Amino acid sequence: MAPYEPIRKRGRGSIDVAPSGSLRVRVFAGYDSVSKKRHYLTEHISPGPDAEKEAEKVRTRLVNQVNERRHPRTKATVPQLMRSILKMPVSTQALCVATSGTSKITSSH
Repeated sequence: MAPYEPIRKRGRGSIDVAPSGSLRVRVFAGYDSVSKKRHYLTEHISPGPDAEKEAEKVRTRLVNQVNERRHPRTKATVPQLMRSILKMPVSTQALCVATSGTSKITSSH
């Protein structure tokens, strides 16, 4: 038996039932810019009489976040981001800092 059974599949997003009875709402949000893996927005809904209706509301909200580009682009932590920046050449690091809204950058090159 699969850990999650799909209730129904829509155009965007899915609502699955966990063995515990809770619902999991997943919406594809693109590819993670740091890890290059598929990125999903996920929320869990507690079991109850209105759980399916609530899950549909959450799915709609998550799809709207993706459509309006108001969702997180990565699940990376700050240390992961720092490591990825430090792997870049110094000139690219300066460009990253300059475009992030920081004040003047000086380079010794």
